[in-house]
Amino acid sequence: MGLDAQTILDDEAAIDVSRHCLRADEVRACVVKEPLCDRTLLTLMFSAKEAFFKCVYPLVRKHFDYTGVQVSSVADGRVHVRVLDSPGDHLPAGFMLEGTFQLAQGHAFTAFELRAGTLEPPV
Repeated sequence: MGLDAQTILDDEAAIDVSRHCLRADEVRACVVKEPLCDRTLLTLMFSAKEAFFKCVYPLVRKHFDYTGVQVSSVADGRVHVRVLDSPGDHLPAGFMLEGTFQLAQGHAFTAFELRAGTLEPPV
């Protein structure tokens, strides 16, 4: 399981996160149904990557770059993250995991769970 909580980023931190942790095409392509401001969306995407990394680390035992995974959608309390650059045999490129999120009290909360048998070869 991977959990993360982030305070909504201020303008300076949002710029830093967008430059170093998110890909421009990832932000543009992210589907958002909730009315989110840019800073909230960037915070949520960053939090999702953090929670995803915490979830898969016990399996891969490697740190990998933020741009090695992509937040592919954010909508209705659900967030999807896809592996772009495999950090090893246990987590193939193309693997996608669905997590949950909640926005409350100036924070983004995200969670992922990797259940036994979840990992399969990418389609």
